[in-house]
Amino acid sequence: MFPIVEVPDEAPDFPEPVGTKQKFRFQDHEAHAGLSEAHDCLFKEGRPNTGDDWSEKAASELCELIGLPHARYDLAIWKGRRGVADREDRLTTCDTQRSVGRYVDRARSAFYASSSSKRPLLTLEVFREAGKLRPQAADAWLERLRQVSSQDVACIFDQIPSDRITSVASRFAQKMLELNRQRLLALQGAWS
Repeated sequence: MFPIVEVPDEAPDFPEPVGTKQKFRFQDHEAHAGLSEAHDCLFKEGRPNTGDDWSEKAASELCELIGLPHARYDLAIWKGRRGVADREDRLTTCDTQRSVGRYVDRARSAFYASSSSKRPLLTLEVFREAGKLRPQAADAWLERLRQVSSQDVACIFDQIPSDRITSVASRFAQKMLELNRQRLLALQGAWS
């Protein structure tokens, strides 16, 4: 029988807003699947009576058997709710559909292209549209962004107390910022 990760009631650390299922990041301090130290996990709650949990675990195990890169899932339970604990976070996955880059690419803003739009604009689309309206301002802000190095960002995150942010959450946030920086800087001059 596969072990079941017991997710502590107070575990939610970093909510994941993408997708339709409730999910959150947490630190697992138990030894599972050959991992002996605390590590970041993603708990994904399965929808009742759908097999969401066991199907992800079975797919994970099948991928392991054939040597296909995959997220490693363990069956999990949180407050009596069944789900899976994902032990491969977005920082290390080989699955481009689950990477930090994919997460960043799918990020939506609170802005709509028009009053008849059904979905909000992607974050990059918002800046592109603003750049079309005020190209000099957009280029000026991008130049300021160019001056901020990854070391500058790391220095900021290094000063946040460890009881406020996990090392994985810090790396995740920094990776998101770096990817967004690259995407924005690639737009420079695109509105002329």
